[in-house]
Amino acid sequence: MPGVVSDHGIHHVPLLARVHPQDRILYQTERYHDDDFSYEVPVERDGEYVLNLKFSEVYFRSSHQKVFDIKINNIPVIVGLDIFNKVGYGTAHDEFCSF
Repeated sequence: MPGVVSDHGIHHVPLLARVHPQDRILYQTERYHDDDFSYEVPVERDGEYVLNLKFSEVYFRSSHQKVFDIKINNIPVIVGLDIFNKVGYGTAHDEFCSF
């Protein structure tokens, strides 16, 4: 399930903090869902990889409103991620997951 596409951040957070202007669009669009959703990323061969996930809270304006886990191959790699709690509203935040 790929979630719902939203460009809320484009309209409400035009000057995103901590990001180069040409990269703002990466943080101003989002996908969300009221339930679990996932992506499939095909990997052609075994090896060591690092997944760079780009986040910004562009909707909620307080902690504990959007808290989620990230799993790779059904193994939790980040648990209880709360973007607002980490960096606040409208601020770029990257998470790196090795697998």
